[in-house]
Amino acid sequence: GLYINPAYAGYREQWNVNVFYRQQWAGFPGAPKTFSAAADGTVLNNRVGLGLQLMNDQLGAQKSTALYLSYAYRIPIDESGNKTLALGLSGGFMQQRLNVEALDPATQNDIFYSNVKKTAMMPDVRVGVYYNSDRFFAGLSADNLTTGSFQDENGLKNYIPLKPHLYFTAGGLIPLTEDVLLKPSLLLKEDFAGPTSVDINAFLLLA
Repeated sequence: GLYINPAYAGYREQWNVNVFYRQQWAGFPGAPKTFSAAADGTVLNNRVGLGLQLMNDQLGAQKSTALYLSYAYRIPIDESGNKTLALGLSGGFMQQRLNVEALDPATQNDIFYSNVKKTAMMPDVRVGVYYNSDRFFAGLSADNLTTGSFQDENGLKNYIPLKPHLYFTAGGLIPLTEDVLLKPSLLLKEDFAGPTSVDINAFLLLA
């Protein structure tokens, strides 16, 4: 949740730490590698969610590192407090790096190869809204809202373009038995530049 939506910060109403590492296509040159660590929780009687996130991503010759601080204002919308609407804002920095030594140009005299900007640091802003109850959740968020404005037209933008991304999530909990719950979820991703991506997942939770 926190990786795509700042309004998710504090959703569990307790402090959590999450770390993951993923490597795809192991053994192939330039195989994707991703590392991320995040922490989030609530303060002020669960009315404010705070989150901190560090990410490092490598794909071929390109690498990116990002650090974000998230703030979510959580609004109870029923007397029991089981239904909450959160408005989230996240700010941070992203560093892009291009390892030109890992490239294999058609000619060593390629002007783009020799003049390419190898490193860039840019601020970024994310926004989101997140609703949850005991049995249902849904969220809408967007990222890369400012990074594109700071990319040099003749620099890394030619190789690692950053475009705004829109995310929609929804899911719920379906009791199968007293001790088993089914948690289906959907994630829709749109970058306004290519095909829309939809992920459908399901978890079995054992109480």
